Amino acid sequence: MIKFLRNTLILCVIVLIVLAVWLKIGIRADHLHIGPYKLSGLYIKLDKKLTLNAHHIVIPKSKSNPSFSSIDETFDRIKGMLQVFEYVALHDIIYENNRIDLVYADHILHINTKDYVIAGKIERIEKRFEAEVPLFYLKEKKISLSGNLTYSHYENRLHVWGRYDMYGIEGSFTASKVKNRISFDIQSDTFNDLKPLMEILPLSDTLKHWSAERIQAERYTLKSLKGSGRITGRNFKLDSDTLTGLAELENAMIDFKDGVEPVSTPKIVMEYKKGGLYFDLDKPVYQNRALDGSKVSILYLTGGKPTKLKLDLQVQSPFDEAIQKILKAYHLQIPVLQKSGRAKASVALDVVFKTGETTAVIDLNLEDARLQLYKLDLGIKSGHVHYEEGTVSFDDVHLKEKIYSGIAEGRVELRKKKAEIVADLDYLHSGEETDKKAFEIRDRNLTITMDYRKGIVIHIPELKLSISEEENTVQFTLEDLSLIKPFIRDKEFIQEGGKLDIVTDDFKTFTFNGLLYRSTCFFYEGDDVCHTRVPCTGKITPQGIDFYAFDQRLYFNEARSRVTLDRLHIDLKRFIEYLKTREEGTIIREKAESLVILGKESNLRYDNYTLVTDSYDVEVKPNGDIKAIGSSDGDIVKFEKQGEHFTLNALRIKDKVLHPLIDFNGLQKGRYSLKQSGALDKVMKGRIIIEGGVMRDFKAYNNTIALINTLPALAMLQDPGFSKEGFKIEKGVAEYQLIKGEKIIFDSIYIKGKSSTVVGKGLIDLKKNRIDIQLAIKTAKTLGNVVGNIPLLGYILLGEDKSMTIGLTIQGTLDKPKVETSAAKEILTLPLELIKRTIESPQQMIRETRRTEEANPKEETVEPTQYDDEVSSSAKEELELF
Repeated sequence: MIKFLRNTLILCVIVLIVLAVWLKIGIRADHLHIGPYKLSGLYIKLDKKLTLNAHHIVIPKSKSNPSFSSIDETFDRIKGMLQVFEYVALHDIIYENNRIDLVYADHILHINTKDYVIAGKIERIEKRFEAEVPLFYLKEKKISLSGNLTYSHYENRLHVWGRYDMYGIEGSFTASKVKNRISFDIQSDTFNDLKPLMEILPLSDTLKHWSAERIQAERYTLKSLKGSGRITGRNFKLDSDTLTGLAELENAMIDFKDGVEPVSTPKIVMEYKKGGLYFDLDKPVYQNRALDGSKVSILYLTGGKPTKLKLDLQVQSPFDEAIQKILKAYHLQIPVLQKSGRAKASVALDVVFKTGETTAVIDLNLEDARLQLYKLDLGIKSGHVHYEEGTVSFDDVHLKEKIYSGIAEGRVELRKKKAEIVADLDYLHSGEETDKKAFEIRDRNLTITMDYRKGIVIHIPELKLSISEEENTVQFTLEDLSLIKPFIRDKEFIQEGGKLDIVTDDFKTFTFNGLLYRSTCFFYEGDDVCHTRVPCTGKITPQGIDFYAFDQRLYFNEARSRVTLDRLHIDLKRFIEYLKTREEGTIIREKAESLVILGKESNLRYDNYTLVTDSYDVEVKPNGDIKAIGSSDGDIVKFEKQGEHFTLNALRIKDKVLHPLIDFNGLQKGRYSLKQSGALDKVMKGRIIIEGGVMRDFKAYNNTIALINTLPALAMLQDPGFSKEGFKIEKGVAEYQLIKGEKIIFDSIYIKGKSSTVVGKGLIDLKKNRIDIQLAIKTAKTLGNVVGNIPLLGYILLGEDKSMTIGLTIQGTLDKPKVETSAAKEILTLPLELIKRTIESPQQMIRETRRTEEANPKEETVEPTQYDDEVSSSAKEELELF
């Protein structure tokens, strides 16, 4: 510019010298050539001061570079020359491929080039120049400047200050140049659009993108933009380390990530320093959640390190789906979700812009919260959760819920998709009322491991319990039920342990299968083969339990309170005792009145009584009372239990049904009617009516046969039926008492055969394994004729009708009973106690049988009239015996 002014002024001097004579009258020249200078449209006039106009001036390029060594002298000469002009207007000056308009008026110089417009005046004060520039306009950038400057060419120091107007932004600036170093400071008034300014500033694309697009505000104010650099040749190089900036944004929105709702804030203080852009947010809000204290920064905008975004979010709200959405946007899958309660979270994210690589540090303080760890739902009184480097850790977490309480700590390794939690439990229970809790654990440490690589698998090693979920199917695996036995209410259900798998798709219907180990045996088969290993399957629904065991030969339906047995035997007494050992006292549902047990091809045992049946129907009332009826090949057996009183009735049953009922198989082939009643643990009274059949194959009988074979006088008894093939019975009756299940007292025995009749009494002590029976055997009259001439022996008593009566005693152990003849006088002690019973007892039993027939007319019964007559006749024969 100084070079241009010098050449222009030289031209003016030449013109003044040549044309001074004509100045007064005014001189016009259409074309003028003076050496290398060319002028067109020249007009000069002198009126106190000179007025100069020219159009299209061509100034040649100087061959020498301008020198600033004598700039002050040059400036003085130019200033002196301008003082003689009142007005100068030079248009279309051609200089170095540039067209320039120059106007000097009112001591202000106006210069208009293709690049800029400048207007101002300059003064020299001692060794410095001071200028006032009301206008400096850069045409291409559309930037307007105004201000002042001072310049000392001796010190090579320049200082400028003023105001600017560019891209809709107005503000002030200062700048200084000392030798080849320049420093600047820019401020702005409040403006509305930052984007145009960011486009022209020498900043990184990341900084521009974030400052102008990711952050939107209603108003912007640049408080300061400072920096310095160095002039190298004709270029200015900014020293990025010196660049600092401070701006305020009002009513701003920060769009951190695509797909995530922006954060709103009434004010952002944005600061740039040391290659980083820092955002201080005032009362920020994200989806109606306060983020007070949150900060955002962009680091390493300069230098060799990758530029990264650093978010420091302080969340005063639950760590819920809204916060998780931020993490997921940065590809962070953290399986921690807060469903309710209070929380304070600190979320620190470092995001590398180029690669998207994200690291996070999260601290979460919970209070009265419900937290979901993957799919494990936890109620938390208070606690701290920390996430860093792919690991979620729990510290001093106080668990508190209706069903559990304690302190937990642990860690989740996200890369391995595994977790381990150690819980010091105060309690863990099923949630019912105190006396109805299905299980309860107190003051126990448990370790919970979780693997969610495929589905989810939870394992509690102390209990050998596993819970797995895959494709919405949940399976509970209990490898050793004995480990959970101490903590459940119904301990008898498990007894010795076992294993169980439970599966559900909706937590409404559960299917299970497993193997239960039991010490109490009430299911058996075959020859008393007891099942203490119970393979089972079943289903649990809101309506109740369907339980199957032993290849579905056992089925329990809780809704109907029904047990069905098929080819599987049951000990009913033990089963009921098992039910009573449970705290509830019964497995019967509250709305049911009774438990029904149905059997098919199944034996029913109660204490020492076994009922062999084709089918049976048992009703067990909640108080333990029993009503049962069984059938075997048409034979009917009934028994009832009310309180401690037990009643058994069997009408004309076959021997295969009788034998297990009385635990005696010496009576065979006939038909038998049995009635027994009383208290099992005290006294039971019973009667057996015998119709036909054979008595054989028991040791007392076999020893009696052996005795008969050794005594010649008794040899004739082999004909009346006492033989190895057995004693053939026409009819009989026995009355007895069972004392506490240990001792059987036979009050009377009456058995009539074809040629002999047996009567007797005695006892069997089962506990001591002893027997003491007294019998009298009366032969037929025809046999008496045979032995009528035999001398009277001590153990034979002859009747007047030539009949013979023999007395026998059976004593000793049940394994080796000893049979001996008894003295005739001892036989005479029988009638007073025996004869009356042998007469009355059958009649009384028949009367009760008749009442049973009337109550059950369709059941097969003994013909009462005929049998009554037969017994009465037998009783008369006994009277004749004595």
